Amino acid sequence: MKLPIYRSTALPAIAFLLQSLRAGAFDPLIFNPVDAYVECQPVVFSWSGALPPYDMGVLGTRIKTLPATNATSLTWVVDFPAGTVVRAAVRSLNTSSITFASIPALTVMAGNDSTCLSS
Repeated sequence: MKLPIYRSTALPAIAFLLQSLRAGAFDPLIFNPVDAYVECQPVVFSWSGALPPYDMGVLGTRIKTLPATNATSLTWVVDFPAGTVVRAAVRSLNTSSITFASIPALTVMAGNDSTCLSS
């Protein structure tokens, strides 16, 4: 007896759905706030949930796109001058769970070294 087409295609779809649930595809993307941005100092962004790959962007006096990653953290050297209001966002680029999260804007504080601003 030949199975109707809807039964033969339902099993792979159900298997994919169950695998996605197990793998966290439907977990919300949570972007952890940072304490401060200091001119020319590194800041570590971290997040959890959703599925990789992730990409990140920061917006200040210009838009800066950071490299895509499969990790749940990324270090960025703050290359905006003191006084700049910076917003950051991360998104999952996984086609089964495209999600987006942002953290509150912060103003860049002056640091002891501003050499990164001239490069």
